[in-house]
Amino acid sequence: MKNSIQHLFLLGFLFCFCSISLGQEKIETYHLKDGTTLRGKVISQNDTTVVVATEYGEMTIRKSEIQTREFGATTETPVTNRERQMIQLVDGSIIKGIIIMETSDSLTIQTYDERRIIPKTRVQKITNYIPSVREQSGEYVEPTYALVEDSYTRWTIFVGMSFPTSDFGSTDIHNSEAGLAKQGFSVGFFYHNVPNEGIELTLKEYLSYNTVDEASYSRGLPSGVSVDAGPWFTWWTMGGFGANIRIQEDKRINFGGLLGVLLGVSPEISATDGYNSVKLSSAAGADFAYGGYFGFSINRFVLEGIYSASEPEYETDVSGAKFKLKQKTTLIQLTVGVIVN
Repeated sequence: MKNSIQHLFLLGFLFCFCSISLGQEKIETYHLKDGTTLRGKVISQNDTTVVVATEYGEMTIRKSEIQTREFGATTETPVTNRERQMIQLVDGSIIKGIIIMETSDSLTIQTYDERRIIPKTRVQKITNYIPSVREQSGEYVEPTYALVEDSYTRWTIFVGMSFPTSDFGSTDIHNSEAGLAKQGFSVGFFYHNVPNEGIELTLKEYLSYNTVDEASYSRGLPSGVSVDAGPWFTWWTMGGFGANIRIQEDKRINFGGLLGVLLGVSPEISATDGYNSVKLSSAAGADFAYGGYFGFSINRFVLEGIYSASEPEYETDVSGAKFKLKQKTTLIQLTVGVIVN
């Protein structure tokens, strides 16, 4: 009799212990696209599936079939002690809190002071963490936004319009330094590193293509002479230092100075009157370059203007006669880019 009572007592203790342990497990709810709702504990997951222990046994769910995902918590666990998520956004800021719902295109996170819905296109990385002792005790009110390790980097690819200025864009045939360059286009990439809030290091690589104003070139030649001209190619490698300022959660402005190198290719130009022809050969040249930039970013999209200047020397020839030509080259680039990391 005594042993039976001890056995019953032991079984009762084990039952209560298991109930408490199970009651403290983190339960998640999945609403599938076909209308099915499943609740259970996550056993494992990868990029395509989630394995959930439900009351019907373990079930494998394809992530592509999930409409919404609710992150539940046990009533035994205080909110202050729960594991939280740190969401790093593409602009370098983070939001700390508890993810309470996930859909195919957004996350819902409960912070200290509000509930927020964040588009997944703005999310770069999610990290789980345990609140500090100060956070758990309530002595420290956690800010909604902060920089992750006070730094971040980003890569941006862009396209834009290239506008020649000063002598490079001059069509005055009496100006010996006129480049006769027309509006063109540019492509390239930017690299930005923010080692500390407000400070930015940048690298910019971009190629500009500008055609030559053949009509203006022809005005300096005898009547009846036709001109055929190739384009200007300029490749700019520029490094710089400047400011990067967050004006709102997902909006930033950045500006600074640039120093670097220009590698240019001059146009090949030929003229003929039908009987005789003259050709100015294309040539490559390089020189020190300088400039500045000003940009504005919203989420993953970047608008940026760049001023670039240089004066490379080209060694070319006209019908076999060699000579050197220095060409002042100044461009204003108006670009639209997208952050790719």
